[in-house]
Amino acid sequence: SDDFSEEERFNLYTISDIAADGATWERYSGDDEAYAQCVYSSENPKDDWLFSPALHLEAGVKYTLSFKASSLMVNAFPEVLEVRLGNEPAAAAMSVTVLDPEQIDNAESWAWFNYSLPVTVDNTGDWHLGFHAMSAADQFKLAVDDLRFEGSPFAAPAPVTEVETVPAPWGAHSATLRFRLPVEANDGTELNSLKDAEIYVNGRLFKTIQSPAPGSWQTVVLATAEGANDIDIYTSNEAGRSISTRTKTYTGADKPGMPRNFMGKVTGNTVHLTWDVPEGANGGNVDPATV
Repeated sequence: SDDFSEEERFNLYTISDIAADGATWERYSGDDEAYAQCVYSSENPKDDWLFSPALHLEAGVKYTLSFKASSLMVNAFPEVLEVRLGNEPAAAAMSVTVLDPEQIDNAESWAWFNYSLPVTVDNTGDWHLGFHAMSAADQFKLAVDDLRFEGSPFAAPAPVTEVETVPAPWGAHSATLRFRLPVEANDGTELNSLKDAEIYVNGRLFKTIQSPAPGSWQTVVLATAEGANDIDIYTSNEAGRSISTRTKTYTGADKPGMPRNFMGKVTGNTVHLTWDVPEGANGGNVDPATV
């Protein structure tokens, strides 16, 4: 996984500026965030590759690439991204299509689009992911972040589904997690049994459910931290472990979001304003008395 928070990690990537115009991929860091972005040229279209370090991939394993992408500013010119896979960090070696060229056009500034893409290879060996910026000239910036690459044997369970989290009220550091266990393996065959299901909160194992029934619903009350929490759920059988299903929940005190049902009424020389108490901007709890 890579969130580009460390410059040393970004320096392991290979950048190919096909037009040799200096407008290419770079690491952005600021405003408490970091990501990879491809800047624009006013004269040349984007034709720039960001190649990952080598990934040792095996035939017979289902991999999932997840990441998020953005054109950053609202109403900016749309960007175009494709993702490919190859044996060398070079454009000519990118032989496997992961994502066909796709337009990325933000409806809101700094909004991100989430991707989760299947990847398989015919031959075991070292492979490189290539993120290819292909936008027209004189656009804005294309950004990618939060890269995750996971593998799971074909006979291992598929990921869990129908995940939902409900934060506890009154700013408590707790949330209720509910999900459904898979009924099939990655290759589509029916699961007769599961070895276990594991729930991780912020990278630490929180609970293991032994021998759950395939297709069953599970409910777990989680102990969480103040603010944003990452929750990962895995299942396993004798063939191996599933790819994780990740969700997020925000618990504890939150800042207010935008007020709803804002109304104004004029009575003589007086204006009366009314609105509903806003919910938390991040899905957490807001004390109405403090708004």
